[in-house]
Amino acid sequence: MKRTALRLALPKSYHWPTTPSIRAKAAIVIDARTGGTLFAKAANQPVYPASMTKMLTTLLLLEACADDETFVVGDEVRLREDGESSAGLLEGEERTAGSLAEALMLASGNDAARTVARQLVRKHCGKTLSAERSMDYFAELMNWKARELGAANTRFANAHGLHDPNHVSTAADLARIARRAMRNERFRELAGRKVGEDGRYRNRNLLLQPDSPFYDAAATGLKTGFTSAAGYCLAASASAGDVDLIAVALRSTKDGRWTDVRKLLDYGFRLRRGIAERDCQNEKKRLF
Repeated sequence: MKRTALRLALPKSYHWPTTPSIRAKAAIVIDARTGGTLFAKAANQPVYPASMTKMLTTLLLLEACADDETFVVGDEVRLREDGESSAGLLEGEERTAGSLAEALMLASGNDAARTVARQLVRKHCGKTLSAERSMDYFAELMNWKARELGAANTRFANAHGLHDPNHVSTAADLARIARRAMRNERFRELAGRKVGEDGRYRNRNLLLQPDSPFYDAAATGLKTGFTSAAGYCLAASASAGDVDLIAVALRSTKDGRWTDVRKLLDYGFRLRRGIAERDCQNEKKRLF
């Protein structure tokens, strides 16, 4: 697999960080502030994004609704498939947009994704469509948003990320989507929650959980994903000082996705420190 890393003239005193060796088939780490790529491995190769799809579903929800807007769960929950991730939604119950956002990002509920899709389609077109028609309609809304965000190699076929041969993205595109989502204050706060506000859901992102062997104090989010076709996937964000990073690892292993992303983030932070040192020395030369 092709690997690329940022190549800059760094100070002689700076030791270039070792290129990370990772298990993921495709990966990337970017500077969240500038969007610049610090490391990439097959980052433009089409892959299945699994539940990382829900980053965009959640962003669309937060951009369209206030947290206290209330929805009634409909018969779209009957579309559930055996063994899929669920947030435990019940047909006929009322849920706020904020609660559905937690069900998407923390519990990774496919039932929540379908309910969000159904309700946002109703808001968008002014009428209630069938559950099946709403899913197709919402996928087109997602694709329109993905193009707006510059995710040119992404094509979504559903709101949740269950396998579909036509549901594809890339590590680079998912990093773009994550970067845009993290600029939304409500999304950013939600992505970093360890547990839901009412304690109903626990975030599946083990980088955020202090009792996990994969805990990373610098981590601030983002989203996990898994299907048998996609493998184990992870998008993660982290901050240290004035450096904010986003890393994506796709088609890794169950434990490998956590170690892969930690290696990517460590590499990114080391590289950014070197760049900052270079810029500081260049500024001193200019002034003196």
